[in-house]
Amino acid sequence: MRRTSEMRALLIAILALTLISASRAIPTGPVIISNSTDSGPSNAGTLVSIPGGTITTYLLNATQQNLRWKAFVGNVTGKYLLQDSYNYSIYDWSLTITSGEVYATRASSVSWGNVNCSTTAQISAEETALNQNSANPDTISKTFSSNTHAAFAVGTVSIPANTCKSTATNVNGQPQSTYFQEVLLHDQASAFIYTALLSVGQTGYNNQKFDFQMIVPEDEITPGNTQYYLYVELI
Repeated sequence: MRRTSEMRALLIAILALTLISASRAIPTGPVIISNSTDSGPSNAGTLVSIPGGTITTYLLNATQQNLRWKAFVGNVTGKYLLQDSYNYSIYDWSLTITSGEVYATRASSVSWGNVNCSTTAQISAEETALNQNSANPDTISKTFSSNTHAAFAVGTVSIPANTCKSTATNVNGQPQSTYFQEVLLHDQASAFIYTALLSVGQTGYNNQKFDFQMIVPEDEITPGNTQYYLYVELI
């Protein structure tokens, strides 16, 4: 009888701890269900034919794929649940996603309780780490030059509107600032975090419906692809 009571008390304590951690949820690593990669068009050379003995003056316009950046776009599904560290759940709730964030970082771990807006010094350090030339027009600081974004929360940390460096990706091929906002965050330790605010079911860059769009920099000097850890937070 005493053993039964002890087991019951232990189960109650485990459930209490699970409920506490659920109320203070932090971003979690997603399961990638499907993915595809588009490298853009491959443009052939432009043929010209002019007679000898002439001088031709051209005004040439070229659109070139930017190998110093890459983009992640897609949709998000999920649910709430109570589970233990072995991934056994005691109860699941279906979830209609209305808001949240997708995070991308090169850091293998993040101190989510200390996350805040990236400072100028932290942005400069990220540019240096990725071998970005400050003379180029597409550095992180020049790309994320706005301070226009909605208020949101990272776990228990509130980020007020228009306080962080931000940008917004295109809708139907055109620049805008209302949807698909992306914000620069840092955990004040080693993690620089690219943060896409969810725009659930909105028309995206190619006139299709997406929940998120984000761009992240690529180091074009160091061999190999720049790798990112993805996290999702649902509300």
